[in-house]
Amino acid sequence: MSKSNYKSPVQKKCGQPVSKSVENKKFPWVKFFLKLFFLFLIIFTVVFITDKKEYFVGDQSNNHSGRKWQAFYKFAEKKSKNVDILVLGNSHASAGIEPYILSENTNSYCFILNTPGAGSVDLYYNLVEVLKYCKPKLVIVETSCLIGDGIGKEWACIQSIESKKGLLNKFSLIPHYLSSDDWIKAVSPTIRNHSFLLTDTARIAFNVKNVGKDKNPPRNDFELGRFSHGNDGMSDSIYSLYKKNPGPLKCSHCYIVDKTRKYVHKLYDLCQENGIELMFITVPMHPLAYEDYNYLKKVNQEFINEFPKAKWLDLQQNCDTTIYTRAAFNNEYGGWQHNTYLGMTLNTYQLCDFIYKNYTSKLPNRASDKRWIDDFSKDDNFIYNQPVPDNLKDYLIIAKNVDVNGLHVRECFVKQEKDRNTLVLKVDKTEKLPNTLRCVIGLEENNQLAIVDLSTSPTINPPQYKVYMIGLIKEAHVRELVSLNVRQ
Repeated sequence: MSKSNYKSPVQKKCGQPVSKSVENKKFPWVKFFLKLFFLFLIIFTVVFITDKKEYFVGDQSNNHSGRKWQAFYKFAEKKSKNVDILVLGNSHASAGIEPYILSENTNSYCFILNTPGAGSVDLYYNLVEVLKYCKPKLVIVETSCLIGDGIGKEWACIQSIESKKGLLNKFSLIPHYLSSDDWIKAVSPTIRNHSFLLTDTARIAFNVKNVGKDKNPPRNDFELGRFSHGNDGMSDSIYSLYKKNPGPLKCSHCYIVDKTRKYVHKLYDLCQENGIELMFITVPMHPLAYEDYNYLKKVNQEFINEFPKAKWLDLQQNCDTTIYTRAAFNNEYGGWQHNTYLGMTLNTYQLCDFIYKNYTSKLPNRASDKRWIDDFSKDDNFIYNQPVPDNLKDYLIIAKNVDVNGLHVRECFVKQEKDRNTLVLKVDKTEKLPNTLRCVIGLEENNQLAIVDLSTSPTINPPQYKVYMIGLIKEAHVRELVSLNVRQ
């Protein structure tokens, strides 16, 4: 074979020869993986540092879950205290129940550990976390979280996971709350909120300036998980919208999904294992918010019947609109309507009465515990729900535990205020006790007698007695309670 016809076995397409050493050289996999490892290490380090510094943490002012859990852990650190009544649910739980009034009337500690936008999964894992620190005697579930897919909103799940203590604990919760596609969002706020680089640089600047500072501090020294929407009731325009388009909550579309059934049964079993009573409550929305509440009631009732030892307080059924006026409902249109503080107190006193009739023997009585009294005595409602402590500033005791005209007076006192005084009377409930009492009082001025009509308020309604009150002029100094008569 002539040299002109010979072709090298190693030759590029362009016809240029390539040496055998180049042809036999292997791909540098080791270097490749080392580069990948160092690249990953750099990214991980950046994400770890930015997470640690909280550069990409969003606005926390509305992170109610974080604030509640922060308050709970602070509460649980005091070993002398125990959450006796635990309320679980979504935003209807925290906006529908007043934990201070509930605590004061049941002589216990009530705590609301709800997650706004949560589903049934959150109920179970919130109780699991609570049981690491204390053991409630009664767990109350608000029923609006039973309707839905069982998981709740993504942001609510992330907040619930992030709010709990312990990195391993958080990682263990992620698969139960989120689909695998969303796990990474729960792990890192930097990854979740990296869009802040282009969309919210002001938030990053704020976070950089406030590194190490609490971005979601408690609003007072003694928090029990309450969230009030205030007292701006339903406006004429929103009410007109309900009248024109009633029933934004389509009850015929409501049903209990398998996930909800699974996790509420797990919650019930956990309560039974720990000797905890479980009950359900439905806080009311305006009747016009429902398309057909009777249908939803049937759905809930059939489900609750699966738990033979659980009771249900349904405040929506036969909701009395003469008491639950528009002022009791928040100014919002939709199937998520919440209560105002007025509505919250109306709900809570009915719940107090329900607990008094069904669960009193299950709860501790902390009414004589000085620490418990100190915790609640600063609350404005305390004097209506508990005896006035001795020597409490600005309160003058007129009578205690006396029988007057066939009525047992637990307490009669004057609340001394800046511009006026208020005469308050607590009378044991009887079947025919009216909402107005005529009272004869003795005044210090020249031993004069005065006749006054004291009235009750639906927002102050303890289970065992009625509270009557009337405003007095500042110059009227009450000396004694003379007589009581039912006003004709």
